[in-house]
Amino acid sequence: MGEGAVIDNMAQIGQNASVGRHCVVGAQGGVGPGVLIEDNAVLGVQVCILAGAMIREGARVSPGAGFQGLWYSGSHSGSPRGMTPWRS
Repeated sequence: MGEGAVIDNMAQIGQNASVGRHCVVGAQGGVGPGVLIEDNAVLGVQVCILAGAMIREGARVSPGAGFQGLWYSGSHSGSPRGMTPWRS
């Protein structure tokens, strides 16, 4: 857990996951094992991040979104039913 990070109520962080400085994980969010969340990222409520994903610095993930793989800075809208494929 990085300095100034906020994990909202009922959010779950998996084993060996890393949350950077000044990040926000919204209520009822799920961050899988081994996920790396870099500094200043914001994950909305009820976000589902699958195991091994990487959220790059300053990324914004919209409420209810779900994905796996690499996510760069920017916005994402979606739902866990429509997972975003690996990004390289």
